[in-house]
Amino acid sequence: MNVALFFFMIRKQRISSSSSEQNPTTASRIQPSSRYFIYKVPAILLSCSSVHLRTAEEPEAAMFAAGFDSSSILQLPRLRRPSIAATVRRSPVCCFAHSSNGRPNGRKSKDLPERLLEEKRRAELAARISSGEFTVKQWGLALMLKNGFSKLGPAGNFLEELLNKLGPHIGDGEKAEIPQAKGSFRAVGGQAFFIPLYELYLAYGGIFRLNFGPKSFLVVSDAEIARHILRDNCKAYSKGILAEILDFVMGKGLIPADGEIWRTRRRAIVPAMHQKYVAAMINLFGQASAKLCKKLSAAASSGEDVEMESLFSRLTLDVIGKAVFNYDFDSLSVDNGIVEAVYIVLREAEKRSTSLVPTWKIPLWKDISPRQKKVTEALSLINNTLDDLIATCKRMVDKEEMHFDEEYMNEQDPSILHFLLASGDDVTSKQLRDDLMTLLIAGHETSAAVLTWTFYLLSKEPRVFAKLQEEVDSVLGDRIPNIADMKNLKYTTRVINESLRLYPQPPVLIRRAIEDDQIGQYLIKRGEDIFISVWNIHRSAEHWADAESFNPERWPLDGPKPNEVNQNFRYMPFGGGPRKCIGDMFATFETVVATAMLVRRFNFKMAQGAPPVEMTTGATIHTTEGLNMTITHRAKPPTVPSFEMEMLKQ
Repeated sequence: MNVALFFFMIRKQRISSSSSEQNPTTASRIQPSSRYFIYKVPAILLSCSSVHLRTAEEPEAAMFAAGFDSSSILQLPRLRRPSIAATVRRSPVCCFAHSSNGRPNGRKSKDLPERLLEEKRRAELAARISSGEFTVKQWGLALMLKNGFSKLGPAGNFLEELLNKLGPHIGDGEKAEIPQAKGSFRAVGGQAFFIPLYELYLAYGGIFRLNFGPKSFLVVSDAEIARHILRDNCKAYSKGILAEILDFVMGKGLIPADGEIWRTRRRAIVPAMHQKYVAAMINLFGQASAKLCKKLSAAASSGEDVEMESLFSRLTLDVIGKAVFNYDFDSLSVDNGIVEAVYIVLREAEKRSTSLVPTWKIPLWKDISPRQKKVTEALSLINNTLDDLIATCKRMVDKEEMHFDEEYMNEQDPSILHFLLASGDDVTSKQLRDDLMTLLIAGHETSAAVLTWTFYLLSKEPRVFAKLQEEVDSVLGDRIPNIADMKNLKYTTRVINESLRLYPQPPVLIRRAIEDDQIGQYLIKRGEDIFISVWNIHRSAEHWADAESFNPERWPLDGPKPNEVNQNFRYMPFGGGPRKCIGDMFATFETVVATAMLVRRFNFKMAQGAPPVEMTTGATIHTTEGLNMTITHRAKPPTVPSFEMEMLKQ
């Protein structure tokens, strides 16, 4: 077993979306003993330190004794295991919650017994902190000297005080011990992996260690620590196991690459996304969305329900193909070999990220496994196609007489590939393929997931949907958006911002310490694998009022667009620091344009009788059985919506 691949330790499973959108009442803050947060541990956890969550088989009386009433208990459905492990029985987990996507459960305030229990729990944890349970003394030169000084009487006391002042400069003193999550594998496994991390975060706080056999991982859910790792001391961290997972498809592309390769490729690719290119892409977004609207119009007329997640996936594949290497997949209209090859590779990347045993590393397995043979054939087809596109583009560049400048763009082929070749980028064909494949997969997967969960959220909030349509009618009328409209589609942008807060893509960032580091009083050792849980930070009651609610109004229309800098890393859907996603503006504009064009023409609601929307994870957050929706044509909007008057006043 390759224990370095952390996703392999948690099986890809499904979990109810509504279940995942819970905000446990059991997590309230106490005064921290250091600069980082420490959560109170619920009495139910303190009374059973070996298991951090109660299972459904355990008596409810134990939960009530811990201060919970029946309205605060949500039992998640029993999760299906793959056939290879079908005989393994796993206990369904009980999550303690007070809301589901902003819908209160009826418990409005805490009664006296609950407040007394909270005070008791705080006192218990404060006593544990004071006892030094979370600190570990460092045995070194300073401690040896102190032991010697203690035998010298008054002179020794003076020398000890002097040493205490000098202690930080000679590297001794006390370091805070990172809390270690306690619990069985059964309690954590069998779910979309970021869900148990959220439950553990409520119990153990902003940083804790999670052990799986001989391997341990640090889970970070604290914005300050995330900022330190991603920006302040980013040189001390690499992509680590992410590069190992993605190597078969992305090689040394921009996402998995580290060190000098990453710096060189970033310097080459970032200039390609200049303002003129982005303006051209907005027109591309509009054209692709218009094709999707045509497809949906037929479904709306026939009354047929539509599975939107797959359509969003095809939409974004068509967009990214043209944007990156000027290839028209036309996947909204046809199924062909290259489209199927792309999806085989995408599915394989997700399977590898959640597989328990990396069988693909067995030398002979790829030759006898039908799945691996398909993957090899798909990669060969994609690479051959990319080689042909590169060769065609090179011939075009050689013939053109355009002068290359900062905003160079060929009108017939505005792709990133054309820009890179015209710039004289000195790179091997293999590296260029890696770059293109990275942009293809990253740009396609994330945008499709954002649109899927945005429309899921909109279907649950008619008020937000109506306000969104009002703005779109006001700004666009019947035309395709342009670059100037991006400044005026303010509420639409806030809808996307809020969707990314609740469903960040990806929900976890991965790093590995490549040198020893210290974060406050915590010592991070070289080789530590780290999960930065964007999901936890984005849903933390510490940072957000009504953290589980879908509320685009939390972002003022006249304020700056939220990002990791102006939100101090409590909001980072595109990461942060030097390794921040270079396509953040591209992705935001793409999803804004698609959303605007769809809601302008159609109403969307969840299909009756459709399976519940449940979550699973691969590279991003997916549904398990699709997003099945009923679509109807809108009545003709009013000529002058009231929203337009509101915008004119701003």
